[in-house]
Amino acid sequence: MSYSNHISRSAFSAVLAVSLSASAFSLSACPASAADTGGDSVDMYRLYNPYTGEHLYTEKESERDSLASIGWRDEGIGWVAPRESKTPVYRLYNSYVPGGDHHYTTDKTERDAMVLAGWKYEGVGWYSDDLQRVPVYRQFNPYAVSGTHNYTTDKSENDALASSGWRAEGVGWYALEAGTPAPSPNPTPDENFVTGTVVNGRFCKKAQIGMKGYDKYGRVLLCQAHPGLTTPQWTLVASN
Repeated sequence: MSYSNHISRSAFSAVLAVSLSASAFSLSACPASAADTGGDSVDMYRLYNPYTGEHLYTEKESERDSLASIGWRDEGIGWVAPRESKTPVYRLYNSYVPGGDHHYTTDKTERDAMVLAGWKYEGVGWYSDDLQRVPVYRQFNPYAVSGTHNYTTDKSENDALASSGWRAEGVGWYALEAGTPAPSPNPTPDENFVTGTVVNGRFCKKAQIGMKGYDKYGRVLLCQAHPGLTTPQWTLVASN
């Protein structure tokens, strides 16, 4: 388990985060039990904080809208979860790292160890599909303090992150269906943006170094040269 990485970070002193992050955490630290909106499934919304690098996942439209209103980027539906199953996904929050961080796991041992290390348990966020229809892959960034984990049903996203330094940790849980990314924004025609979508971690052309592009989630990537690589790569940048 990778919770040992989180435990080492729990000793961080509390620091003053940027105002956007502080507001976001106060909104998202509420109990995370699934909302009763009817039907046998719930849409899991995916949001991205461009200032801390954290992805947050929630079934609550109110939480999604509140976070989007203060600067989080709405990335659409990450996946579709069952309304209930025998396998809950636990949600935890760490307020001691700069900017804060959330973590999600089906493993009670991992959950309990993280609580002992100082993480706040926020309850059951949603449920995993017991029939294991669609895997939700988990990746870990050993170099990050906030936004240390990413979760996706997109195998190409999993592989691209792994090739760019993230640690692929296998399947975190299962979904009923894959999600629907938010439409990519249409930037004003700009010679600094490439046309079409790009993929984080994929190679770009040397002639494109310094240019930006949008991936299918609407995130801005930059074509950058990296030490030890003869070919530049698309890399996530902090903000537009």
